[in-house]
Amino acid sequence: MDKSLLITIFVPTTNEQGEDFKGKIGECATGYPVGKDLILTAGYILKPGPPYYRDERYSVRIGWHYSCPGDPADWTEIANDDIVWEGQGELDAALIRCRRPPDAVGWGIVSRDRLHGGMPWISEGFPRVAKYDSQPNPGRFIGTVCSKAPNKPYFELTVETGPEDEESWKGISGMPVFVDHKILGVVGSGPPHFSVKKLYATPMWKLLEDGRFRKWVGDDKQAAHFQKIRSRLIALIQSSPEAEDAIRRELLDVADKMTGFDKERETGNFVEHLLETDIRTAIQALRDAHRSLCEEGGDHTADILVKVSQLIVPALYDYGVVRWAGSQYGDGSAALVLLPAYTKTVAEIIMAGTDRRATRFRHREDDADQPAGELNLPQMPECGIDADNAEVRTALQRYLNKKFNLGECDTFRRALDDYLLATFPRRTRGGLEMEDRIKSTADLLESKRRDSGQTFYMIFDLPKDAEGQNAMR
Repeated sequence: MDKSLLITIFVPTTNEQGEDFKGKIGECATGYPVGKDLILTAGYILKPGPPYYRDERYSVRIGWHYSCPGDPADWTEIANDDIVWEGQGELDAALIRCRRPPDAVGWGIVSRDRLHGGMPWISEGFPRVAKYDSQPNPGRFIGTVCSKAPNKPYFELTVETGPEDEESWKGISGMPVFVDHKILGVVGSGPPHFSVKKLYATPMWKLLEDGRFRKWVGDDKQAAHFQKIRSRLIALIQSSPEAEDAIRRELLDVADKMTGFDKERETGNFVEHLLETDIRTAIQALRDAHRSLCEEGGDHTADILVKVSQLIVPALYDYGVVRWAGSQYGDGSAALVLLPAYTKTVAEIIMAGTDRRATRFRHREDDADQPAGELNLPQMPECGIDADNAEVRTALQRYLNKKFNLGECDTFRRALDDYLLATFPRRTRGGLEMEDRIKSTADLLESKRRDSGQTFYMIFDLPKDAEGQNAMR
């Protein structure tokens, strides 16, 4: 979660007598961007109930906490038309359109992942903020997800530490629920019995069932995402009936739905159902089918299954993550993107999803190896982001110190210089300068991306310290 993107939302209120408080009394909530100019918050805050009601004489205001933390008079006024979506019934959420400050970069990943009991979650919000002229201060909340029936329109969150009274909880509504760097829900209200220390939140997967919500957050484009690979999957599976049979044996519930169709329609419907299968179920079925074929000596069919897997896994991967990653380099320029991935293998799956292509992995060194993608550009060893090559020189010196006696360094250095001069002649005049070579390489990579639809990328490990992480933002 990027706390620099936290937003305070102020809704002016009046009492039952319609008293004019000059827009200085109202309800506050937390918001977080989920698109370029789109903010997610709780829905009920826009229609507060008795004894106070929204005062239509004054506009809802939005304050980007780290961009304009001062006088609330400087906050952005929101027209009613900019409240572009409000949840109906039990869906306690809303989307607000608002132009962001220039220094507010990025937004949260909207994910349809299901929540499970025991999951750790984090967020930040603005408790103890109930007046327009108060200075909001964010508070950090952590806890775990409580077990709940999977189809409920809300879920409960335990909170390790929190306010003790009802008034102090105000302002946290609208907090995004982050699990593994992804937004899986939005906090709706505080607990009715405050000693219990529980919050109630609307799950993101439930919001994504609403067509208008999906359209606003860009999730409605997944159908086109599937369409590009659908015909390729059909062709692959039709080329090997044995591969289709192997998958069906592992996905009996899908196979049962295929009766009564002619063969061509049957394969098409089979692919449609595959594209609706949970990614974990699909991966397990493909792995088991591949293992069975290898044990039976069906190497050719096993190779077809590998190609099917390389196409279908990036298509089934969390589309919120894929869409978000693709949006970060939409203008074609280089961008640092914090991928919610722990291995280079998962990073390649995400990048394949953004390009709508099959995964392309390097050769595995052993059975335990999780390979990088072929389009992952190599780095100098141990260098990370190292514009002045200081890390490279340090790593090289460390390596040489391990290999050679320190007393022989001068002799070795002279021998190394002689070798480099003899092996790598100096560039003749008229050759490309470094800046020109960089530009030429960048143009070549962009040309390949444009012509083949394949994005080259370079992976860096996130520094463990907060200072290093902030430097990469």
